Amino acid sequence: MAFTVVKVIGCIYLLYIGFSMLLSKSKAANVDIEASAENRNTSLSNIFFQGFLTNVLNPKVALFFLAFVPQFIAMDYPDKALSFIFLGVIFNINAMIWCHILAWSSSSISGKVKHNQRLTTYLTRFTGGLFLFFGVKLAMSKQG
Repeated sequence: MAFTVVKVIGCIYLLYIGFSMLLSKSKAANVDIEASAENRNTSLSNIFFQGFLTNVLNPKVALFFLAFVPQFIAMDYPDKALSFIFLGVIFNINAMIWCHILAWSSSSISGKVKHNQRLTTYLTRFTGGLFLFFGVKLAMSKQG
């Protein structure tokens, strides 16, 4: 019963978002540009705190380090804590490099997309169609 209730609410929500995106006017892109300009006024310390809080409260990060990383530490190694810290530092350096690449490329691409009204309208309608598809697919799925 609970599955069916959540499923119906999810279908209605997905269909609502899909239809609203398909029927939206082109003014939405201008609002997004203005909103992103407001977001640029956020202080770096506030952004850092939000990211830190997100990672600290994310249980997947702790589960990853507790379940995955120890597999790379030899059982007979005398200083397991140092190995764990070393692997964590390597992971964080790689993640930092990857996240910087993603942030830079996302910023570059989004700036170009936001100023192209035709492309923004196409992407909004395409995304709305995807939401409709997922809503219909969820409605047709069986409890499993």
